[in-house]
Amino acid sequence: MTNALESRITRQDTVDPKTLKANQLNWRTHPHEQREAMTEILNEVGWVQNVIVNERSGNIIDGHLRVDIAVEREEPTVPVSYVDLADEEERLVLATFDSIATMATADPDQLSKLLDGIILPHGALDTLLNGIIGDNSPPPAIDNSGANTDEQLEGLEFRVVIDVVSAEQQAELIERFEKEGLICHALIS
Repeated sequence: MTNALESRITRQDTVDPKTLKANQLNWRTHPHEQREAMTEILNEVGWVQNVIVNERSGNIIDGHLRVDIAVEREEPTVPVSYVDLADEEERLVLATFDSIATMATADPDQLSKLLDGIILPHGALDTLLNGIIGDNSPPPAIDNSGANTDEQLEGLEFRVVIDVVSAEQQAELIERFEKEGLICHALIS
């Protein structure tokens, strides 16, 4: 029998977002499309997830973008969950928190049930949800000789996975590619 998991959550509060401290080791960047989608969902629904802050360091662990948007909007408060983590634990959580979520895969039938009846808003959320919904049929074969027509390739998304040797190299590549206008997603495996 395993022991029960320890809760590291110490308290919850609502605080002025201007008083929260961005984590200097935060390796996530937030492209324009993500900022627009987050702004739209906050406008549509409001707060459904607390910002996470480490009591010991005062650093944000999760929620940097939501805090930035709240500051821009001059929101008086944001919901915060405080946790108690040692420095090395804070680093581990910061490195893995969102990365673990990106490992999830989609069940097309369940996704279809979830999205049935949702009226897609216009703008960034529409783009996001349509990207999730997609067309669950297999994509056409890609002819790497360059013989594909634009019509065959229309509507497809193209992805490249690049293996790197360090988080620093990953961050440098993401920064470089985003400056070139590419949308990047950092993964850790």
